[in-house]
Amino acid sequence: MNRRRLLALPLMLAGCAGAPALLRPRFALPPATLGRALALQQQLRVEVQGQPQPPLDALLEVDAHVLRVAVFMAGQRVARLHWDGQALDADWPARLPGSAADMLSDIQLTWWPLEALQRTLLPPWRLSEAGGERTLWQGDAAVARVTQRGAEALLEQLQTGYRLHITSRDLAP
Repeated sequence: MNRRRLLALPLMLAGCAGAPALLRPRFALPPATLGRALALQQQLRVEVQGQPQPPLDALLEVDAHVLRVAVFMAGQRVARLHWDGQALDADWPARLPGSAADMLSDIQLTWWPLEALQRTLLPPWRLSEAGGERTLWQGDAAVARVTQRGAEALLEQLQTGYRLHITSRDLAP
């Protein structure tokens, strides 16, 4: 039986929609560093500088060997991502904001263990976590924040006005 888990993560792909490119770290850790299999169904709502973007749905599958994402809009697959820890293979249309690498990094910033992410950062970058809130810092400036409350998560790119609202449902058997 395939033990991989599917996560629907709509609009996480749109996390960088309309936002200028930032010189910030991109996380690209091997899938095994998550430390567990993950299966969630998610609905994503994106805002760019206060403007709502069309909602997306996505499926995310993570196990020790691979991370896979399929993104859907109005029931049609519009993008896919496959990361095995070595190579990123993706179909990422220009109409979606950001890139597949941005999506991978945002997924890992949101879900990966704090310590695994911290080991990849070089000064002046650091990552802190307190009270369900994870913050990526460049020196003394907060650059990104992830707030998790139960099945809800909010990813904010603070310098660009990008906000990704994530509602998750566990698909584990």
